[in-house]
Amino acid sequence: MTATQQEAFVIVDRRAADRTDVDWDALGIFPGTDSTMQCNVVDVSEKGAKLTLGDVDILPSCFRLFLPVSKAIRECEEVWRNGREIGVVFRNNIA
Repeated sequence: MTATQQEAFVIVDRRAADRTDVDWDALGIFPGTDSTMQCNVVDVSEKGAKLTLGDVDILPSCFRLFLPVSKAIRECEEVWRNGREIGVVFRNNIA
């Protein structure tokens, strides 16, 4: 493989903030319903997080995330998905 071909495989990290690896249980709360989902926070920053979803196939693009570890509720918007993993950006603190 040439140097040019190797450069093509470089992955650019476009995140605005460094992430910290964590293993937190969390609860997604769907807007306008009583529906929730169990999930796991894999990594987190002040701007967003990577989540691993439980048995949810359909997920609204915006939802609330309750983090029992900090008792925080964050407004989230999905920005990417790969199978059961999703990346979210935090919109604001609710509580």
